[in-house]
Amino acid sequence: MSGTAFASVGGVDCLTGDACLYYNSGFGGARWTYPGDVPNLQGERFYAWKTYNGTVDSAGDAQPVKNNTASAQNWSNTQGFRIYYNSNYGGVYQTFDAGMQGNLNSSLKNEDASIKWFQEF
Repeated sequence: MSGTAFASVGGVDCLTGDACLYYNSGFGGARWTYPGDVPNLQGERFYAWKTYNGTVDSAGDAQPVKNNTASAQNWSNTQGFRIYYNSNYGGVYQTFDAGMQGNLNSSLKNEDASIKWFQEF
């Protein structure tokens, strides 16, 4: 699996409490995960990963997360997160409530710069 040399804070396994971002729509391609706020996704990279059926999904491996995200999953049961257009949580955003997943809307697809969590329950 390539891409591990680019790791800063994110990883590849989606664990409880993580935001999981994907290079392609529909949760496809390489992914990046992290359980905390990230004021600037600059320097973060997507990683290829092995799917549940054993194939490797590597489209976008080692590509920057910033301005390249197409879909997201929220693996938290108690917190939501917002993906923002600008760094430092500015501009338009899309909310992913606890347990929510989906494609980024047309304002944010491939135009993401930061992530901020908030308490829901």
